Amino acid sequence: MLVERKTQLMSIEEFNEVEVMDFTAVRLKHPLKPETGRPIDLGSLAFSKRQKTNEINSTSGNRATLVDLNSLRPERSFFISNFSGNLGKSATTQKTNLKEIMPICDWMDSNGYENYLEGKQQLHDAYLAYTTHLNNRLKSNDDAIKITSRVAKDKQWMCRKLIDIAFPGELDAIIGGIKTIKAAKTPKAIIKSSYVDHYWELNLELFNKFSAQFISNDDFPPHIKTPTINSYYMPCHSRQLPILIPDIQSINKYTANKAPITYFDYFNGKPVRATDDHTNREKDKINEFTQIFSEIKANKLSQDRINLAMRAKYAFIQCFRILTRINNAELIKLAYIEEYEKKRDVLAQGFYEVKFRANDRHVKFRIKTQGYLLFKKYLELRKLLLDGKECPYLFFSLGEKNIGTPQQLNRQHTDKHHSYLRKMGFLHEESKALKDQELRNLNTRFLRKLGFSAKEVADNNNHNVEVADEIYAATPAEEQVEELGNFFQAMREAAKKTTLMSKSNTKPTTAGSCDDKNEIPIAIIDDAPFEPDCKTPQGCLFCRYYVCHADEEDLKKLMSLKFVIELIREKAIDFEFADEMYSLIDIRIDFILEHIASRSASNAELVQKMKKDVLSDGDLTTFWEDRLDYYEEMGLVVS
Repeated sequence: MLVERKTQLMSIEEFNEVEVMDFTAVRLKHPLKPETGRPIDLGSLAFSKRQKTNEINSTSGNRATLVDLNSLRPERSFFISNFSGNLGKSATTQKTNLKEIMPICDWMDSNGYENYLEGKQQLHDAYLAYTTHLNNRLKSNDDAIKITSRVAKDKQWMCRKLIDIAFPGELDAIIGGIKTIKAAKTPKAIIKSSYVDHYWELNLELFNKFSAQFISNDDFPPHIKTPTINSYYMPCHSRQLPILIPDIQSINKYTANKAPITYFDYFNGKPVRATDDHTNREKDKINEFTQIFSEIKANKLSQDRINLAMRAKYAFIQCFRILTRINNAELIKLAYIEEYEKKRDVLAQGFYEVKFRANDRHVKFRIKTQGYLLFKKYLELRKLLLDGKECPYLFFSLGEKNIGTPQQLNRQHTDKHHSYLRKMGFLHEESKALKDQELRNLNTRFLRKLGFSAKEVADNNNHNVEVADEIYAATPAEEQVEELGNFFQAMREAAKKTTLMSKSNTKPTTAGSCDDKNEIPIAIIDDAPFEPDCKTPQGCLFCRYYVCHADEEDLKKLMSLKFVIELIREKAIDFEFADEMYSLIDIRIDFILEHIASRSASNAELVQKMKKDVLSDGDLTTFWEDRLDYYEEMGLVVS
């Protein structure tokens, strides 16, 4: 039965300084909000049965966490006494450690490891179980419990911190033999060049039209026109639509519940005219809206038009990022210079090499001639927005409501601008903001395709050759889709050549049969994922001379290989590497089986029979049985 107990409330500093008589009664003041935040019931960890919560605070507000007094574990007193001294110095670090470690204690008590602090062996067992739990979450297909390798790595690290607190100096002995989870290498940024084209086109249009309305009353309201948009834009309340983009707004969660401005003609950019068909109340509303519209149109310095001009500035910043491939850290530090030095670019005609300054050092960027003219246009807008105010930065902010003094741009400016584009319906609600690496990646591939050397491209992007080649030269999404499609087609064609030979003209292999009289393996396609090699099953499979006869012997070999491959992909410790490595073998086998089955009804029946015998019942060839045992002994597959 869970009951309340008497506790003693103190700060982390007090806990570290005073002599505590009963550690089970300690509650800590919230490190970030000592006066208003809910206390953290550290002493409740001494009881294996207690209220559980995902938060570090008690679920009962300012009251103590309810516990079962009969579940007291005396051996936990040292852990609790040593806990606060290992929380870190800053309040933020203290909160993070509490938030991450206390749920681990909850997990131990909820999963049969209440004795995890009784001794080193018990804690070793609990740590192993917790690591297995994290690996299972990594592999899960359930989005509700699945975690990334980075999260799993961090959680396991926090568990090791718990161990070090409970048994100082004994960490290595306790965790010995248990594999440390490693974060998967971040995949290279991939982006469709067509998306960048659309992003450029949209932001360029917003920059041109939103800046024009700040210069001339004749250009208000701005008329936004792109291949997908043709509507006037009218500033309005947050629950209304400033612009009509029917195809997007009808399905966009941000705009679906917003209503068009009742008395604004989006196609002509004017208030609707009152007619005899309108009621007197409607006529009053139309007149009221017309008055507001006229006031805004007549005053270039109205807040609504300043807001649009600032939006033009943010749109230009996105164009500038695409033009220069500048990273965000440099962009927000770019200094304003009265005269920007430029010269013709050495890499290509139609480009300028322009000097900027960031943090008292010069940086150079290649900008297309038209892009440089656009930059000059931005400088005019900048001058109008500042209206005589001093600002050392090329790009600046006027605060959240655009009414403050000029200041350095917020680091999150791109995300905030992208959020605006989504919420207005300009972009799909699931679209992502462009990242620095994605833009550099795209530019690197573009220049390399034009024939420029790695050094020229690296110099252009302000990086060294290694960075340009190893980090940014990832294949764009369109090319990956095309290459994968080519691979599938190649596998289909190769599959047609695997069953045409007589058995007497081939020799057996571990994956089927071979038709190579000269024993010189040749790849079935250019850039095959595995080098053709008579000594390995995968090398055999991707060789031009590989043959799989439509009989039980060869099919059993091929399906045994498939069985082992699928097991490795499912149960390998480094499952992400295994999946990447072996998925293409699986595809190759599937196409071979598909082709064999398609040639006759009897073949189809035989394939189905062998699938049941091998893939379902696990009846493997002797070779693959022995190979599977070897993989398990070597630790490549965990049972």
